[in-house]
Amino acid sequence: MNSPKLLVYSSLFPSKERPNAGVFIRERMFRVGEKIPIIVVVSPVPWFPLQGFIRY
Repeated sequence: MNSPKLLVYSSLFPSKERPNAGVFIRERMFRVGEKIPIIVVVSPVPWFPLQGFIRY
């Protein structure tokens, strides 16, 4: 029997560039991980050329 798996696709998830983004999603996935042994998170980070020249 295969272990249950879960794929999480979220634009908000903590990363090196944005460590505080989506902390609530990370915490929720830790709780889900107690029931489902394999969780894969895909968290795309937008990128485009000359991104460093634009101010936020």
